[in-house]
Amino acid sequence: MRRRRGACERQQPRRAEPTDSGAEIAVDGRLDPLNLGAAAGTGRYDPQALKKVWHRLARFGAPHGG
Repeated sequence: MRRRRGACERQQPRRAEPTDSGAEIAVDGRLDPLNLGAAAGTGRYDPQALKKVWHRLARFGAPHGG
C-alpha cells in the first residue's frame, strides 16, 4: 500500500535566489527601489527574481543601519 504524501512533503524547499539577487543588486550594502529599478533596466536579472526581491523589500523593508 502506497502512502500519500502530505502537502508539506510535496513542497520544494525555498531557494535563496531572491536573497542572492538582492545582495548582488545592493549598492554599498543598501538595497532600495532605485537600485532595484536600475537592475531591472540592465536585463541581467530574471524579472521573476526581481519581483520576489521587490516583494521582500516591500514587506520587510531595509534594515536600519548607522
